[in-house]
Amino acid sequence: MESVAFRTRMLIIRAMPSSSRREGKAAQAAIAVIALALAIACVALIVEAGRRIYHSIGPSKAVAAADGSLYVLSHGKLHIFAPDGTRREAISLESLGLTRTPSDLALHRDGRVVLADPDTSFLQRCRLPHGPCQPIDLQLHRADLQKIVPLNSIKVAIDEEAQRYYVSDNAGHQVVIADFAGKVLARSKPYAFWYPNHLFVAAPGELSVVDTNHHRIATVDVHGDRFGRELRVIEAGRSVAGRAGHVWPFDAARLPDGRMVVLVAADGMKDADVIVMDGAARRRIDLGAGSDPFDVEAWNGRIIVADATHYRLQAIDANGTVASDFPPAVFRDELEHEREVPAFWRSVRMGAQVSVVLVPLVAILLLWRLGAPFGVRPAVASPNPAHAPDDKAVHVLTFNPAYLARQRRTLMLVAAIFVLATAALGLFIALRAPDLAALHLRRLLPLAAVVPLAIFTWALAWRQVPRRASRIRLESAPAQLDVSSLALVSRSRLRVPWRDVYWDGKSLLAGTTMLMVRVASGPPVFEWEAFERFVLSRIPASNRVSSGRLWTLALKARSPQAMLAVAAIALVIVVEVARTLRHL
Repeated sequence: MESVAFRTRMLIIRAMPSSSRREGKAAQAAIAVIALALAIACVALIVEAGRRIYHSIGPSKAVAAADGSLYVLSHGKLHIFAPDGTRREAISLESLGLTRTPSDLALHRDGRVVLADPDTSFLQRCRLPHGPCQPIDLQLHRADLQKIVPLNSIKVAIDEEAQRYYVSDNAGHQVVIADFAGKVLARSKPYAFWYPNHLFVAAPGELSVVDTNHHRIATVDVHGDRFGRELRVIEAGRSVAGRAGHVWPFDAARLPDGRMVVLVAADGMKDADVIVMDGAARRRIDLGAGSDPFDVEAWNGRIIVADATHYRLQAIDANGTVASDFPPAVFRDELEHEREVPAFWRSVRMGAQVSVVLVPLVAILLLWRLGAPFGVRPAVASPNPAHAPDDKAVHVLTFNPAYLARQRRTLMLVAAIFVLATAALGLFIALRAPDLAALHLRRLLPLAAVVPLAIFTWALAWRQVPRRASRIRLESAPAQLDVSSLALVSRSRLRVPWRDVYWDGKSLLAGTTMLMVRVASGPPVFEWEAFERFVLSRIPASNRVSSGRLWTLALKARSPQAMLAVAAIALVIVVEVARTLRHL
Protein backbone atom coordinates (compact mmCIF):
# COMPACT_ATOMS: atom_id res chain seq x y z
CA MET A 1 0.00 0.00 0.00
CA GLU A 2 1.29 3.42 -0.85
CA SER A 3 2.13 5.60 2.13
CA VAL A 4 0.17 8.78 2.91
CA ALA A 5 3.30 10.91 2.35
CA PHE A 6 3.86 9.38 -1.07
CA ARG A 7 0.23 9.91 -2.13
CA THR A 8 0.36 13.49 -0.87
CA ARG A 9 3.54 14.16 -2.85
CA MET A 10 2.05 12.76 -6.04
CA LEU A 11 -1.11 14.85 -5.55
CA ILE A 12 1.01 18.02 -5.15
CA ILE A 13 2.97 17.22 -8.29
CA ARG A 14 -0.22 16.57 -10.29
CA ALA A 15 -1.75 19.78 -8.92
CA MET A 16 1.17 21.89 -10.12
CA PRO A 17 0.44 23.76 -13.33
CA SER A 18 2.19 22.26 -16.32
CA SER A 19 3.82 25.65 -17.00
CA SER A 20 5.42 25.61 -13.51
CA ARG A 21 6.74 22.11 -14.06
CA ARG A 22 8.15 23.18 -17.42
CA GLU A 23 9.75 26.22 -15.81
CA GLY A 24 11.31 23.99 -13.13
CA LYS A 25 12.76 21.66 -15.73
CA ALA A 26 14.02 24.63 -17.72
CA ALA A 27 15.73 26.00 -14.59
CA GLN A 28 17.34 22.63 -13.94
CA ALA A 29 18.56 22.40 -17.52
CA ALA A 30 19.91 25.96 -17.36
CA ILE A 31 21.83 25.22 -14.14
CA ALA A 32 23.32 22.09 -15.67
CA VAL A 33 24.37 23.92 -18.84
CA ILE A 34 25.82 26.87 -16.90
CA ALA A 35 27.72 24.55 -14.54
CA LEU A 36 29.18 22.63 -17.47
CA ALA A 37 30.16 25.86 -19.24
CA LEU A 38 31.77 27.25 -16.08
CA ALA A 39 33.71 24.02 -15.49
CA ILE A 40 35.01 24.08 -19.08
CA ALA A 41 35.89 27.76 -18.68
CA CYS A 42 37.81 27.01 -15.47
CA VAL A 43 39.84 24.30 -17.19
CA ALA A 44 40.57 26.63 -20.11
CA LEU A 45 41.59 29.36 -17.66
CA ILE A 46 43.97 26.96 -15.87
CA VAL A 47 45.65 26.13 -19.18
CA GLU A 48 45.85 29.79 -20.23
CA ALA A 49 47.20 30.83 -16.82
CA GLY A 50 49.94 28.20 -17.09
CA ARG A 51 50.85 29.54 -20.52
CA ARG A 52 50.99 33.12 -19.24
CA ILE A 53 53.01 32.17 -16.16
CA TYR A 54 55.71 30.44 -18.18
CA HIS A 55 55.53 32.71 -21.21
CA SER A 56 58.79 34.13 -19.96
CA ILE A 57 60.91 33.79 -16.83
CA GLY A 58 63.30 35.97 -14.90
CA PRO A 59 67.13 35.82 -15.01
CA SER A 60 67.97 32.23 -15.91
CA LYS A 61 71.52 32.38 -17.31
CA ALA A 62 74.53 34.67 -16.95
CA VAL A 63 77.71 34.35 -19.03
CA ALA A 64 80.89 36.42 -18.66
CA ALA A 65 82.44 37.50 -21.98
CA ALA A 66 86.16 37.80 -22.73
CA ASP A 67 85.90 41.62 -22.90
CA GLY A 68 84.50 41.82 -19.35
CA SER A 69 80.86 42.15 -20.38
CA LEU A 70 78.08 40.09 -18.80
CA TYR A 71 75.32 38.52 -20.92
CA VAL A 72 72.08 37.70 -19.07
CA LEU A 73 68.96 35.88 -20.28
CA SER A 74 65.83 37.26 -18.64
CA HIS A 75 62.12 37.87 -19.44
CA GLY A 76 62.46 37.18 -23.15
CA LYS A 77 65.54 39.32 -23.75
CA LEU A 78 69.31 39.07 -23.91
CA HIS A 79 70.71 41.81 -21.67
CA ILE A 80 74.34 42.91 -22.08
CA PHE A 81 76.01 44.66 -19.15
CA ALA A 82 79.26 46.59 -19.50
CA PRO A 83 82.20 45.82 -17.15
CA ASP A 84 81.16 48.76 -14.95
CA GLY A 85 77.69 47.20 -14.41
CA THR A 86 75.62 49.49 -16.63
CA ARG A 87 73.26 47.83 -19.07
CA ARG A 88 74.56 48.41 -22.56
CA GLU A 89 71.88 46.68 -24.62
CA ALA A 90 68.69 44.60 -24.39
CA ILE A 91 67.89 42.44 -27.42
CA SER A 92 64.46 40.83 -27.83
CA LEU A 93 64.76 37.10 -28.46
CA GLU A 94 61.49 37.09 -30.40
CA SER A 95 62.95 39.66 -32.80
CA LEU A 96 65.63 37.04 -33.61
CA GLY A 97 62.94 34.39 -34.15
CA LEU A 98 63.92 32.53 -30.96
CA THR A 99 62.08 31.12 -27.97
CA ARG A 100 61.63 33.45 -25.00
CA THR A 101 62.96 30.78 -22.61
CA PRO A 102 66.24 29.26 -23.88
CA SER A 103 67.77 26.62 -21.63
CA ASP A 104 71.37 27.84 -22.10
CA LEU A 105 73.63 30.47 -23.62
CA ALA A 106 77.27 30.33 -24.80
CA LEU A 107 79.49 32.96 -26.45
CA HIS A 108 81.90 32.85 -29.39
CA ARG A 109 84.93 35.11 -29.33
CA ASP A 110 83.74 36.90 -32.47
CA GLY A 111 80.54 38.04 -30.73
CA ARG A 112 78.16 35.35 -31.99
CA VAL A 113 75.94 33.69 -29.40
CA VAL A 114 74.68 30.11 -29.22
CA LEU A 115 71.35 29.50 -27.52
CA ALA A 116 69.74 26.14 -26.73
CA ASP A 117 66.06 25.82 -27.66
CA PRO A 118 64.40 23.28 -25.31
CA ASP A 119 61.25 23.10 -27.46
CA THR A 120 62.99 21.92 -30.65
CA SER A 121 66.24 20.56 -29.11
CA PHE A 122 68.15 22.69 -31.65
CA LEU A 123 71.06 25.02 -31.09
CA GLN A 124 70.61 28.50 -32.54
CA ARG A 125 73.78 30.39 -33.51
CA CYS A 126 73.07 34.11 -33.95
CA ARG A 127 74.84 37.32 -34.82
CA LEU A 128 73.86 40.24 -32.63
CA PRO A 129 71.94 42.42 -32.53
CA HIS A 130 69.76 41.65 -35.56
CA GLY A 131 70.73 38.14 -36.67
CA PRO A 132 70.55 36.07 -38.72
CA CYS A 133 70.27 32.92 -36.62
CA GLN A 134 71.36 29.52 -37.91
CA PRO A 135 69.70 26.38 -36.47
CA ILE A 136 72.01 23.47 -35.66
CA ASP A 137 70.38 20.05 -35.35
CA LEU A 138 72.53 17.59 -33.40
CA GLN A 139 69.77 14.96 -33.24
CA LEU A 140 69.29 15.46 -29.51
CA HIS A 141 66.52 13.85 -27.52
CA ARG A 142 63.25 15.70 -27.91
CA ALA A 143 60.17 15.64 -25.69
CA ASP A 144 56.91 17.44 -26.31
CA LEU A 145 54.74 19.35 -23.82
CA GLN A 146 57.68 21.42 -22.61
CA LYS A 147 55.40 23.94 -20.90
CA ILE A 148 53.89 21.17 -18.77
CA VAL A 149 56.90 18.91 -18.19
CA PRO A 150 60.18 20.66 -19.11
CA LEU A 151 62.47 17.79 -20.07
CA ASN A 152 64.87 19.10 -22.71
CA SER A 153 67.32 20.97 -20.50
CA ILE A 154 70.09 21.35 -23.09
CA LYS A 155 73.40 22.88 -22.01
CA VAL A 156 76.28 23.91 -24.30
CA ALA A 157 79.98 24.78 -23.92
CA ILE A 158 82.26 26.17 -26.66
CA ASP A 159 85.93 25.25 -27.14
CA GLU A 160 87.29 27.89 -29.50
CA GLU A 161 90.77 26.34 -29.71
CA ALA A 162 89.45 22.93 -30.80
CA GLN A 163 86.45 24.45 -32.65
CA ARG A 164 84.08 22.12 -30.86
CA TYR A 165 80.66 22.30 -29.26
CA TYR A 166 80.05 20.16 -26.18
CA VAL A 167 76.33 19.69 -25.59
CA SER A 168 74.52 17.92 -22.73
CA ASP A 169 71.48 16.04 -23.96
CA ASN A 170 69.84 16.05 -20.54
CA ALA A 171 66.75 14.03 -21.43
CA GLY A 172 68.82 11.53 -23.44
CA HIS A 173 71.43 11.08 -20.67
CA GLN A 174 74.30 11.73 -23.07
CA VAL A 175 76.94 14.33 -23.89
CA VAL A 176 77.59 15.15 -27.55
CA ILE A 177 80.74 16.43 -29.26
CA ALA A 178 80.16 18.37 -32.51
CA ASP A 179 82.20 20.65 -34.75
CA PHE A 180 81.20 24.22 -35.56
CA ALA A 181 79.52 23.04 -38.77
CA GLY A 182 77.07 21.00 -36.67
CA LYS A 183 78.48 17.55 -37.45
CA VAL A 184 78.21 15.13 -34.54
CA LEU A 185 81.62 13.60 -33.83
CA ALA A 186 80.96 11.53 -30.73
CA ARG A 187 78.32 10.66 -28.16
CA SER A 188 78.94 9.40 -24.66
CA LYS A 189 77.64 5.99 -23.66
CA PRO A 190 74.03 6.09 -22.45
CA TYR A 191 73.84 6.74 -18.70
CA ALA A 192 77.57 7.31 -18.39
CA PHE A 193 76.12 10.66 -17.33
CA TRP A 194 72.70 10.60 -15.73
CA TYR A 195 70.88 13.88 -16.44
CA PRO A 196 74.02 15.81 -17.41
CA ASN A 197 73.72 19.57 -16.96
CA HIS A 198 76.29 22.36 -16.97
CA LEU A 199 79.47 21.81 -19.04
CA PHE A 200 82.78 23.66 -19.09
CA VAL A 201 86.18 23.10 -20.66
CA ALA A 202 88.53 22.51 -17.73
CA ALA A 203 91.71 22.44 -19.87
CA PRO A 204 92.58 21.59 -23.48
CA GLY A 205 91.12 18.14 -24.14
CA GLU A 206 89.35 18.00 -20.78
CA LEU A 207 85.60 18.40 -20.36
CA SER A 208 83.88 18.79 -16.97
CA VAL A 209 80.25 17.69 -16.66
CA VAL A 210 77.90 18.42 -13.77
CA ASP A 211 76.41 14.92 -13.58
CA THR A 212 73.21 15.56 -11.64
CA ASN A 213 71.83 12.14 -10.76
CA HIS A 214 75.28 10.71 -10.11
CA HIS A 215 75.79 13.58 -7.63
CA ARG A 216 79.18 14.58 -8.99
CA ILE A 217 81.23 16.77 -11.29
CA ALA A 218 83.17 14.48 -13.61
CA THR A 219 86.10 15.58 -15.78
CA VAL A 220 86.73 13.31 -18.76
CA ASP A 221 89.35 13.10 -21.50
CA VAL A 222 87.92 14.25 -24.86
CA HIS A 223 91.13 14.25 -26.91
CA GLY A 224 90.60 12.91 -30.42
CA ASP A 225 86.87 13.69 -30.37
CA ARG A 226 85.97 10.73 -28.23
CA PHE A 227 85.06 10.17 -24.60
CA GLY A 228 88.02 8.67 -22.83
CA ARG A 229 88.74 7.86 -19.22
CA GLU A 230 87.60 9.85 -16.23
CA LEU A 231 90.38 12.14 -15.07
CA ARG A 232 88.84 13.60 -11.90
CA VAL A 233 85.60 13.32 -9.94
CA ILE A 234 84.29 15.77 -7.35
CA GLU A 235 81.45 14.55 -5.15
CA ALA A 236 79.01 17.46 -5.30
CA GLY A 237 75.76 16.02 -3.91
CA ARG A 238 74.85 15.32 -0.26
CA SER A 239 77.24 18.03 0.84
CA VAL A 240 77.93 18.37 4.57
CA ALA A 241 77.92 22.13 4.03
CA GLY A 242 74.44 22.13 2.45
CA ARG A 243 70.99 21.65 3.87
CA ALA A 244 69.38 18.26 4.32
CA GLY A 245 67.62 16.97 1.20
CA HIS A 246 69.72 19.07 -1.20
CA VAL A 247 71.49 16.40 -3.26
CA TRP A 248 71.15 17.33 -6.95
CA PRO A 249 74.06 19.39 -8.41
CA PHE A 250 73.21 21.06 -11.72
CA ASP A 251 75.39 24.12 -12.25
CA ALA A 252 78.93 25.24 -11.40
CA ALA A 253 81.30 28.17 -11.90
CA ARG A 254 85.05 28.38 -11.37
CA LEU A 255 86.38 31.30 -9.34
CA PRO A 256 89.68 33.08 -10.14
CA ASP A 257 91.34 31.59 -7.04
CA GLY A 258 90.68 28.03 -8.24
CA ARG A 259 87.69 27.34 -6.03
CA MET A 260 84.31 26.35 -7.46
CA VAL A 261 80.76 27.43 -6.72
CA VAL A 262 78.14 24.70 -7.23
CA LEU A 263 74.34 24.84 -7.18
CA VAL A 264 72.84 21.82 -5.39
CA ALA A 265 69.05 21.57 -5.59
CA ALA A 266 66.41 19.86 -3.48
CA ASP A 267 63.86 17.43 -4.92
CA GLY A 268 62.04 18.93 -7.88
CA MET A 269 65.23 20.82 -8.81
CA LYS A 270 64.20 23.74 -6.59
CA ASP A 271 65.59 25.95 -3.81
CA ALA A 272 69.23 25.23 -4.58
CA ASP A 273 72.08 25.74 -2.15
CA VAL A 274 75.07 27.80 -3.26
CA ILE A 275 78.06 25.70 -2.15
CA VAL A 276 81.66 26.90 -2.27
CA MET A 277 84.02 23.97 -2.97
CA ASP A 278 87.78 23.53 -2.91
CA GLY A 279 88.08 19.87 -3.80
CA ALA A 280 85.38 19.31 -1.18
CA ALA A 281 82.45 21.33 0.12
CA ARG A 282 83.62 24.18 2.33
CA ARG A 283 80.60 26.35 3.09
CA ARG A 284 77.16 27.43 1.96
CA ILE A 285 76.30 30.97 0.93
CA ASP A 286 72.92 31.74 2.48
CA LEU A 287 70.66 33.69 0.11
CA GLY A 288 67.68 33.59 2.46
CA ALA A 289 64.53 31.49 2.50
CA GLY A 290 63.00 33.04 -0.62
CA SER A 291 65.62 32.03 -3.17
CA ASP A 292 65.62 29.60 -6.08
CA PRO A 293 68.90 30.08 -8.01
CA PHE A 294 69.01 28.86 -11.61
CA ASP A 295 72.59 29.75 -12.54
CA VAL A 296 75.90 30.99 -11.11
CA GLU A 297 78.74 32.75 -12.91
CA ALA A 298 82.01 34.38 -11.84
CA TRP A 299 82.27 37.99 -13.07
CA ASN A 300 84.47 40.92 -12.04
CA GLY A 301 85.51 39.25 -8.78
CA ARG A 302 81.90 38.50 -7.81
CA ILE A 303 79.51 35.59 -7.99
CA ILE A 304 76.46 36.35 -10.14
CA VAL A 305 73.35 34.42 -9.10
CA ALA A 306 70.38 34.31 -11.49
CA ASP A 307 67.02 33.49 -9.89
CA ALA A 308 64.40 33.06 -12.60
CA THR A 309 61.49 32.19 -10.31
CA HIS A 310 61.80 35.30 -8.17
CA TYR A 311 62.96 37.60 -11.00
CA ARG A 312 66.18 38.38 -9.17
CA LEU A 313 69.78 38.96 -10.29
CA GLN A 314 72.35 39.27 -7.51
CA ALA A 315 76.09 39.96 -7.28
CA ILE A 316 77.72 38.35 -4.22
CA ASP A 317 81.24 38.77 -2.91
CA ALA A 318 83.43 35.98 -1.53
CA ASN A 319 81.94 36.46 1.95
CA GLY A 320 78.37 36.03 0.71
CA THR A 321 77.44 39.70 0.96
CA VAL A 322 74.98 40.86 -1.68
CA ALA A 323 76.17 43.94 -3.57
CA SER A 324 73.88 46.94 -3.71
CA ASP A 325 75.33 48.50 -6.88
CA PHE A 326 74.36 45.66 -9.25
CA PRO A 327 72.19 45.26 -11.17
CA PRO A 328 71.35 48.87 -11.95
CA ALA A 329 68.11 50.31 -10.59
CA VAL A 330 66.45 50.50 -13.99
CA PHE A 331 66.94 46.76 -14.48
CA ARG A 332 65.61 45.98 -10.97
CA ASP A 333 62.49 48.05 -11.66
CA GLU A 334 62.01 46.19 -14.92
CA LEU A 335 62.26 42.84 -13.13
CA GLU A 336 59.77 43.97 -10.50
CA HIS A 337 57.29 44.92 -13.20
CA GLU A 338 57.79 41.64 -15.05
CA ARG A 339 57.28 39.65 -11.84
CA GLU A 340 53.79 41.08 -11.36
CA VAL A 341 52.48 39.32 -14.47
CA PRO A 342 53.13 35.69 -13.42
CA ALA A 343 52.12 36.54 -9.82
CA PHE A 344 48.72 37.71 -11.11
CA TRP A 345 48.24 34.64 -13.27
CA ARG A 346 49.24 32.32 -10.41
CA SER A 347 46.41 33.83 -8.39
CA VAL A 348 44.06 33.36 -11.33
CA ARG A 349 45.13 29.73 -11.72
CA MET A 350 44.58 29.01 -8.04
CA GLY A 351 41.10 30.52 -8.21
CA ALA A 352 40.30 28.47 -11.33
CA GLN A 353 41.57 25.26 -9.72
CA VAL A 354 39.40 25.82 -6.66
CA SER A 355 36.43 26.79 -8.84
CA VAL A 356 36.67 23.69 -11.00
CA VAL A 357 35.94 21.70 -7.81
CA LEU A 358 33.35 24.04 -6.32
CA VAL A 359 31.25 24.65 -9.45
CA PRO A 360 29.99 21.04 -9.76
CA LEU A 361 29.32 20.89 -6.01
CA VAL A 362 27.28 24.11 -6.10
CA ALA A 363 25.40 22.90 -9.19
CA ILE A 364 24.57 19.61 -7.50
CA LEU A 365 23.29 21.48 -4.44
CA LEU A 366 21.11 23.76 -6.59
CA LEU A 367 19.69 20.85 -8.57
CA TRP A 368 18.99 19.04 -5.34
CA ARG A 369 17.09 22.04 -3.98
CA LEU A 370 15.10 22.22 -7.22
CA GLY A 371 14.28 18.54 -6.97
CA ALA A 372 16.52 17.26 -9.73
CA PRO A 373 17.82 13.71 -9.24
CA PHE A 374 21.48 13.09 -8.41
CA GLY A 375 21.49 9.84 -10.25
CA VAL A 376 19.03 7.56 -11.98
CA ARG A 377 15.69 7.84 -10.20
CA PRO A 378 13.77 4.60 -10.33
CA ALA A 379 10.04 4.55 -10.81
CA VAL A 380 8.16 5.37 -7.59
CA ALA A 381 5.16 3.30 -8.50
CA SER A 382 4.22 0.28 -6.41
CA PRO A 383 6.15 -2.91 -7.09
CA ASN A 384 4.83 -5.26 -9.68
CA PRO A 385 2.45 -7.64 -7.90
CA ALA A 386 3.82 -10.47 -10.00
CA HIS A 387 7.11 -10.14 -8.09
CA ALA A 388 5.52 -10.13 -4.62
CA PRO A 389 6.58 -12.99 -2.32
CA ASP A 390 4.14 -15.87 -2.32
CA ASP A 391 4.60 -16.86 1.33
CA LYS A 392 5.56 -15.56 4.74
CA ALA A 393 8.82 -17.48 5.03
CA VAL A 394 12.31 -16.04 5.48
CA HIS A 395 14.31 -16.04 2.25
CA VAL A 396 18.12 -15.98 2.21
CA LEU A 397 19.97 -14.15 -0.60
CA THR A 398 23.65 -14.86 -1.15
CA PHE A 399 26.10 -13.49 -3.69
CA ASN A 400 25.50 -14.12 -7.36
CA PRO A 401 28.02 -16.75 -8.61
CA ALA A 402 28.42 -14.82 -11.88
CA TYR A 403 29.33 -11.68 -9.91
CA LEU A 404 31.87 -13.61 -7.83
CA ALA A 405 33.44 -15.06 -10.98
CA ARG A 406 33.76 -11.58 -12.46
CA GLN A 407 35.37 -10.24 -9.25
CA ARG A 408 37.82 -13.12 -9.24
CA ARG A 409 38.78 -12.52 -12.88
CA THR A 410 39.28 -8.80 -12.18
CA LEU A 411 41.58 -9.45 -9.23
CA MET A 412 43.57 -12.01 -11.19
CA LEU A 413 43.96 -9.49 -14.02
CA VAL A 414 45.22 -6.87 -11.56
CA ALA A 415 47.74 -9.35 -10.15
CA ALA A 416 48.94 -10.19 -13.67
CA ILE A 417 49.33 -6.48 -14.48
CA PHE A 418 51.46 -6.03 -11.33
CA VAL A 419 53.77 -8.84 -12.38
CA LEU A 420 54.01 -7.79 -16.04
CA ALA A 421 54.63 -4.13 -15.16
CA THR A 422 57.45 -5.10 -12.82
CA ALA A 423 58.99 -7.42 -15.40
CA ALA A 424 58.75 -4.73 -18.11
CA LEU A 425 60.43 -2.16 -15.87
CA GLY A 426 63.20 -4.58 -14.99
CA LEU A 427 63.75 -5.38 -18.67
CA PHE A 428 63.86 -1.67 -19.54
CA ILE A 429 66.50 -1.05 -16.87
CA ALA A 430 68.55 -4.04 -18.02
CA LEU A 431 68.53 -2.90 -21.65
CA ARG A 432 68.78 0.88 -21.25
CA ALA A 433 70.85 1.25 -18.10
CA PRO A 434 72.62 -1.94 -17.04
CA ASP A 435 74.57 -0.09 -14.37
CA LEU A 436 71.46 1.47 -12.87
CA ALA A 437 70.61 -1.35 -10.48
CA ALA A 438 74.14 -1.56 -9.13
CA LEU A 439 74.50 2.20 -8.64
CA HIS A 440 71.05 2.88 -7.23
CA LEU A 441 69.86 -0.38 -5.70
CA ARG A 442 68.22 1.44 -2.80
CA ARG A 443 65.88 3.25 -5.17
CA LEU A 444 64.82 0.01 -6.83
CA LEU A 445 64.07 -1.92 -3.63
CA PRO A 446 60.44 -0.67 -3.45
CA LEU A 447 59.80 -2.54 -6.70
CA ALA A 448 60.29 -5.77 -4.78
CA ALA A 449 57.04 -5.01 -2.92
CA VAL A 450 55.11 -5.51 -6.15
CA VAL A 451 55.73 -9.25 -6.18
CA PRO A 452 54.22 -10.03 -2.74
CA LEU A 453 51.43 -7.57 -3.55
CA ALA A 454 50.65 -9.57 -6.70
CA ILE A 455 50.75 -12.84 -4.73
CA PHE A 456 48.42 -11.38 -2.12
CA THR A 457 46.01 -10.19 -4.80
CA TRP A 458 46.05 -13.62 -6.43
CA ALA A 459 45.32 -15.29 -3.10
CA LEU A 460 42.55 -12.77 -2.50
CA ALA A 461 41.00 -13.73 -5.82
CA TRP A 462 41.05 -17.47 -5.11
CA ARG A 463 40.36 -17.67 -1.38
CA GLN A 464 39.15 -14.46 0.24
CA VAL A 465 36.51 -13.43 -2.31
CA PRO A 466 34.43 -16.63 -2.07
CA ARG A 467 35.06 -16.93 1.70
CA ARG A 468 33.90 -13.37 2.41
CA ALA A 469 30.99 -13.64 -0.02
CA SER A 470 29.75 -16.76 1.75
CA ARG A 471 29.39 -14.72 4.96
CA ILE A 472 27.60 -11.72 3.41
CA ARG A 473 23.93 -12.34 2.88
CA LEU A 474 20.51 -10.82 3.15
CA GLU A 475 17.61 -12.53 4.96
CA SER A 476 14.26 -11.21 3.85
CA ALA A 477 11.43 -11.64 6.35
CA PRO A 478 7.90 -10.20 6.21
CA ALA A 479 8.65 -7.60 8.90
CA GLN A 480 12.33 -6.86 8.45
CA LEU A 481 15.52 -7.27 6.45
CA ASP A 482 18.43 -8.99 8.21
CA VAL A 483 21.94 -8.09 7.01
CA SER A 484 24.78 -10.53 7.65
CA SER A 485 27.36 -9.35 10.20
CA LEU A 486 30.35 -9.28 7.81
CA ALA A 487 28.60 -6.72 5.68
CA LEU A 488 29.47 -4.49 8.63
CA VAL A 489 32.55 -4.19 10.81
CA SER A 490 30.92 -5.84 13.82
CA ARG A 491 29.81 -9.46 14.00
CA SER A 492 26.24 -8.90 15.15
CA ARG A 493 23.34 -9.28 12.77
CA LEU A 494 21.61 -6.06 11.79
CA ARG A 495 17.83 -6.28 11.73
CA VAL A 496 16.17 -3.40 9.87
CA PRO A 497 12.40 -2.85 9.56
CA TRP A 498 11.28 -2.38 5.99
CA ARG A 499 10.31 1.23 6.71
CA ASP A 500 14.08 1.93 7.19
CA VAL A 501 15.20 0.23 3.97
CA TYR A 502 15.78 2.46 0.92
CA TRP A 503 16.56 1.78 -2.73
CA ASP A 504 17.75 4.13 -5.50
CA GLY A 505 17.94 1.70 -8.42
CA LYS A 506 21.56 0.70 -7.74
CA SER A 507 22.26 0.71 -4.00
CA LEU A 508 20.44 -0.54 -0.94
CA LEU A 509 20.45 1.33 2.39
CA ALA A 510 19.43 -0.82 5.34
CA GLY A 511 19.83 1.07 8.60
CA THR A 512 23.50 2.11 8.58
CA THR A 513 24.61 -0.29 5.86
CA MET A 514 24.92 0.58 2.18
CA LEU A 515 25.22 -2.24 -0.34
CA MET A 516 25.92 -1.76 -4.04
CA VAL A 517 23.66 -4.23 -5.79
CA ARG A 518 23.77 -3.20 -9.45
CA VAL A 519 27.12 -2.25 -10.94
CA ALA A 520 27.75 -0.25 -14.09
CA SER A 521 28.56 -3.34 -16.11
CA GLY A 522 28.38 -7.02 -15.41
CA PRO A 523 26.00 -9.15 -13.36
CA PRO A 524 24.33 -7.82 -10.18
CA VAL A 525 25.72 -8.67 -6.77
CA PHE A 526 22.72 -10.84 -5.85
CA GLU A 527 20.57 -13.08 -8.01
CA TRP A 528 18.37 -10.43 -9.54
CA GLU A 529 15.14 -12.36 -9.74
CA ALA A 530 15.34 -13.36 -6.09
CA PHE A 531 16.39 -9.87 -5.02
CA GLU A 532 13.52 -8.30 -6.94
CA ARG A 533 11.01 -10.76 -5.54
CA PHE A 534 12.04 -10.96 -1.88
CA VAL A 535 13.60 -7.52 -1.27
CA LEU A 536 12.38 -4.90 -3.73
CA SER A 537 8.78 -6.04 -3.44
CA ARG A 538 8.84 -5.40 0.34
CA ILE A 539 10.44 -1.92 0.21
CA PRO A 540 7.75 0.80 0.63
CA ALA A 541 7.16 2.81 -2.50
CA SER A 542 8.03 6.03 -0.65
CA ASN A 543 11.45 4.57 0.13
CA ARG A 544 12.39 4.37 -3.55
CA VAL A 545 14.47 7.52 -3.72
CA SER A 546 17.06 9.24 -5.84
CA SER A 547 20.77 8.59 -5.40
CA GLY A 548 21.23 12.00 -3.78
CA ARG A 549 18.47 11.31 -1.27
CA LEU A 550 19.95 7.88 -0.49
CA TRP A 551 23.38 9.37 0.25
CA THR A 552 21.80 12.04 2.41
CA LEU A 553 19.98 9.41 4.43
CA ALA A 554 23.16 7.34 4.68
CA LEU A 555 25.11 10.32 6.03
CA LYS A 556 22.36 11.09 8.55
CA ALA A 557 22.47 7.46 9.67
CA ARG A 558 26.30 7.66 9.88
CA SER A 559 26.78 4.83 7.48
CA PRO A 560 30.46 3.76 7.50
CA GLN A 561 30.46 3.42 3.70
CA ALA A 562 29.01 6.92 3.17
CA MET A 563 31.29 8.51 5.75
CA LEU A 564 34.32 6.86 4.15
CA ALA A 565 33.32 8.09 0.68
CA VAL A 566 32.84 11.66 1.91
CA ALA A 567 36.16 11.54 3.76
CA ALA A 568 37.90 10.34 0.57
CA ILE A 569 36.38 13.20 -1.48
CA ALA A 570 37.35 15.73 1.19
CA LEU A 571 40.89 14.34 1.25
CA VAL A 572 41.20 14.72 -2.53
CA ILE A 573 40.00 18.34 -2.32
CA VAL A 574 42.39 19.14 0.55
CA VAL A 575 45.34 17.55 -1.27
CA GLU A 576 44.53 19.44 -4.47
CA VAL A 577 44.25 22.78 -2.65
CA ALA A 578 47.48 22.10 -0.75
CA ARG A 579 49.27 21.18 -3.98
CA THR A 580 48.01 24.38 -5.60
CA LEU A 581 49.15 26.54 -2.69
CA ARG A 582 52.54 24.83 -2.70
CA HIS A 583 53.16 25.72 -6.34
CA LEU A 584 52.21 29.38 -5.99
